[in-house]
Amino acid sequence: MNHQTLHGLLTSYRAAAKSEREKRKFVKTDKDSGIVNDANRYAIETMADPGCPLKLFQRVITVSLETMKIVRSLPKLVVRKAA
Repeated sequence: MNHQTLHGLLTSYRAAAKSEREKRKFVKTDKDSGIVNDANRYAIETMADPGCPLKLFQRVITVSLETMKIVRSLPKLVVRKAA
């Protein structure tokens, strides 16, 4: 099994990330309501925590790892052929 640190994952993510100009394309304003859809702004203004996206990412990793532990602890599945 290949183990990576969170730092390693973030470094890989940053290396693969698009340029800042390309990221701005994903900030959209609804024409009818004028509501701006921007996850980073949401994290700062609504959650009062600019680290919110990172914390959510960490939670997803934790849930994934715990799920893997549970699945590995399950008994082996035996599939019987139909008679």
